[in-house]
Amino acid sequence: MQRIPDNCYSPINYYLPHHGVLKSQNNSTKLRVVFDGSAPTTSGRDLLNILLSGRVQEDVFNIMLRFRKHKIVLTANIKQMFRQIFIDPTQRNLLGILWKNKHWEKPIEYELNTVTYVTKSARAIKQLCLDESDAFPLAAEITPSDIYMDDIVTGCENIENAKILKNQLIKMFKTCGMTLHKWNSNNSELLDIEYPISEKHLFAQLEECTTKTLGMVRNSKSDTLNFKVSVKEKNYLHQKRSSIYNS
Repeated sequence: MQRIPDNCYSPINYYLPHHGVLKSQNNSTKLRVVFDGSAPTTSGRDLLNILLSGRVQEDVFNIMLRFRKHKIVLTANIKQMFRQIFIDPTQRNLLGILWKNKHWEKPIEYELNTVTYVTKSARAIKQLCLDESDAFPLAAEITPSDIYMDDIVTGCENIENAKILKNQLIKMFKTCGMTLHKWNSNNSELLDIEYPISEKHLFAQLEECTTKTLGMVRNSKSDTLNFKVSVKEKNYLHQKRSSIYNS
């Protein structure tokens, strides 16, 4: 992000409310910033309400159905994907935030320079596939249909094609400065990569054969998908079911 110079204001602007969410059990990102693009302004409209929204992502249900059909499965995450995509400078006035280090200080105004998770901008990956389809045909073909947000959930029918696909995915995303990490597969031959020290926690996940896939827990050893439900959620579902029966 960059600081907005004093007395330099755009006639049209939007400031994103934001707060931190701490997840101590998360090994990779314990503190995550959450932006609220649905907060209404003095006009009564919000940022998400005025953004153009095209259908550029597959439905999660379709992705998971296709994923279950593969003999060799492969999952990965695009590391800090949204922070790798710049916003056109003429549009950054709609991504303002206020920040101060001490509660008694005057807030400082900033503009975010990169895509923010809360917004609808998701066409960059589709454009990447169009640009690199000749150099990486297999990766460019599967990516538009087998990716949701920053998660790649795909596979092949044999290990040879799966190795080619993985290699092409790494190289294709590298052309735009994006790194793929958190690799997982039901075939150990696809996991012969050296993890940096910062990702040593992933070894434990691989040994336990479990990893999160689009909100579900996947066990590569038993080839099953599971949902984790908290006690609070169980009680809510029980009460809802009881109210349905009583009515």
